[in-house]
Amino acid sequence: MRFPGIAIAAICLIGGIDLVLHFIPLEVTLGILLWIGIVMTAQAFQEAPKSHALAVAFGLIPALASWALFLVDTSLRVAGTTLYDAAPRFGSNLFIHGIISLSQGFLLSSMILASILVHVIERKFLLAACWALAASALSMIGLIHAYTLGSSGVANKFGYAAAPAFGAAYAATAVVFLALGWITRQDGHSVTRREFEPIITGEKTARNSAIG
Repeated sequence: MRFPGIAIAAICLIGGIDLVLHFIPLEVTLGILLWIGIVMTAQAFQEAPKSHALAVAFGLIPALASWALFLVDTSLRVAGTTLYDAAPRFGSNLFIHGIISLSQGFLLSSMILASILVHVIERKFLLAACWALAASALSMIGLIHAYTLGSSGVANKFGYAAAPAFGAAYAATAVVFLALGWITRQDGHSVTRREFEPIITGEKTARNSAIG
């Protein structure tokens, strides 16, 4: 299962993409890449502990946002307009600026969001706070969530306070996690996994609804 990933990485590192496309049509490679993506997604759920399945799904959200942005942008260009012109008209029908924000640096934000939720599930609030602070720093310098929208499309935005709203949100989340860690230590009580996981995964809510 690891060989396809190693082979693709080797081809990319030696600059062999152009050589491959010279002999294999692009349409064929897209089908292969789609299948590899499906296999990798399935493997992520299979190899991760059962309690971390929610974190794996949570980490897919930025990638799905990037895909959605690609579809919207392509459709608008085919229709003879641009995302810059259409964005104000979406209104509440499509929160396009949220989609754009999530799509920026989605590989990093996917890993960060999944890691945060994993540590929350494991009740390691200090580590969750560290990941949230890392996300805050990356947002502030523009590696995730930051963008500018112009007539030429979406562009990266790097620099100080590039995405201040996200930076503040992640920082506030880190404070909450630190407070949770401090409270559990002060009380001398740590919620057991059996008690905690149903709360995170929603199993307890579903069970209570079924009983009711």
